Amino acid sequence: MIFAAETPLKIRIPSKTFLWGEYSALIGGSAGVITTGPYFEFNFEFSETIKSDSLQNNITTLFHPESPAGLSLKDLNFNELENTKPTFNEKILFNEFSFFDPHDLKGGFGRSTAEYIAASILKDEINKQINLKPSLFSEDLSDVLSSNSVAENRLNLQAHFDFSKKLWTNYKSLFKPSQNKPSGYDLLAQAMNIDFVDSPIQGLNMDSSVSNPSENSNSRLTLIEIKNEELEILNSPMYIDLNVLIFKTNTKIKTHEHIDSLRFSNLQDLKSLSEKVTTSYLKKIRSEFIYDLKSFDKALENLNYKHKESVSACQKISTLRGVQHARGCGALGADVIAVFYHTQPAEKLISQILKMVNLIFIADVKGID
Repeated sequence: MIFAAETPLKIRIPSKTFLWGEYSALIGGSAGVITTGPYFEFNFEFSETIKSDSLQNNITTLFHPESPAGLSLKDLNFNELENTKPTFNEKILFNEFSFFDPHDLKGGFGRSTAEYIAASILKDEINKQINLKPSLFSEDLSDVLSSNSVAENRLNLQAHFDFSKKLWTNYKSLFKPSQNKPSGYDLLAQAMNIDFVDSPIQGLNMDSSVSNPSENSNSRLTLIEIKNEELEILNSPMYIDLNVLIFKTNTKIKTHEHIDSLRFSNLQDLKSLSEKVTTSYLKKIRSEFIYDLKSFDKALENLNYKHKESVSACQKISTLRGVQHARGCGALGADVIAVFYHTQPAEKLISQILKMVNLIFIADVKGID
């Protein structure tokens, strides 16, 4: 992979929402994760001077030391950098970088995993620079970045899969064997749909117009499951005769604490229910998909895995014309609400929902029949 030193590299990582399967995913079950705008953005600056103190301060300022990103960077040897001179067009060192959270630290859309993706790329480049470890991602990133457009880039599914799986494997290894581990499915979906914009990589001419944070034409629904200990991923536009509105609530659940409190043995029955949702989605039968989705949510309610305020909001929204189903997504369904609708004009429905419930509109994703 060949870099030029003149311009920064912008990495755009989409927001994520579990449309179904957030709990069954914890035990390897099927789940559907949709990625949309607005995007998290990391800007990496290039420099011919290595400033190890500046780099270390930048890392500790942006990444909490106990976050996945912070934990992944703990073993970096900054002292080694002082004796290293970067050779541009062959190697690169990121000295300064910045992070933009479009959700203003309110949570619910994958900030933690977005940070981890960027931190992993940063760590990989530093390790290559000081020749401490072989690169984990260079070949995969070269393939991922070899196209001249975002559309072509996303067609390179094998490169995306290899890159995403390595990230996922390393991410899972951060947690102690005794811990309840997060599924990492959100990380996989975000990594599968990463964008590189204004890239300094020679031969890559990506249109910077894709940086519009509200753009959802590139939304993808990523189906993920572990079968026979093998990771299976299907990444595509949402192919069903349904549209989805995504809203942010004013409730925030600390996902890692909630996961720690769970008994994974109680989740087994959810596995078959989420698989039914995935199967009916793949069959493209709207009525069957909605029926199975409602059954999945009912099971979550019976297990007390639904926040009362979210349930109340979804019940109100479901009375509106054109709404097929409304569900809380993620931990206790508290942070995010997804509204599945069919023929109702989006603008009118969004207005009705915002008048009825105190929510923040995030995205409108159109299904492709």
